[in-house]
Amino acid sequence: MLIIGEGLLSVVSRLKSGRIWEDVPENACKKFANSGMSMCSLMNYITVRRVGDSPMREFQSKVAGLIVESVQEIFSAYLFMDAQPGPVRMSPGGEIYRPPNTEVLAMVGYSGSLMGGMHLAAPDYVACKLSGAFAGIELETLDADGSDAFGELANLVAGGVQTRLMEAHGFGEITLTPPTVSIQGQMDFVYRDDLEYVQQYFKFAGGLMFAECFFVPPDI
Repeated sequence: MLIIGEGLLSVVSRLKSGRIWEDVPENACKKFANSGMSMCSLMNYITVRRVGDSPMREFQSKVAGLIVESVQEIFSAYLFMDAQPGPVRMSPGGEIYRPPNTEVLAMVGYSGSLMGGMHLAAPDYVACKLSGAFAGIELETLDADGSDAFGELANLVAGGVQTRLMEAHGFGEITLTPPTVSIQGQMDFVYRDDLEYVQQYFKFAGGLMFAECFFVPPDI
């Protein structure tokens, strides 16, 4: 399981050891982590392991794009920041789902035509920067107000993906649960073992974070 806050090179090292990426030159990772390199340019250096062109893989790729659209929209409209998309990690299928192991994790559930939810995951200092920008305050630690703000950001991202799936991709009604935020892995969530997921990483002025959509495989 990836732990946000490790730094991109460490994340890439762990991805390589798990054979998620077959060939990830470190100079490409350094360019992405330390410069304004676009994801498109990064992908010129990277060969991502594919599990065939299956309907599930196509759906996961679609969800990754919707996450990017939603996060960039929310960052621009509410935080006045640019969120640069980075690597994406997709479940290979056939493994037991485990939620992200990270310092701050917000969860919004989906029900209806898509069963699952959305996670927003970040180390504590990044969650403070995001929550503070959203609430218009400075935060050194994630207090109750900061936690609520981080949960609302997750709710907005989840809602952006929900709306796009329903309006442009043929899904029926999808409803959202209220956001829940866990700190230091102290979560009360119960997850199914058979969930698939898409983790989309982002870089912004305050650090690195990721959004993860997890779901019961739909009929596709």
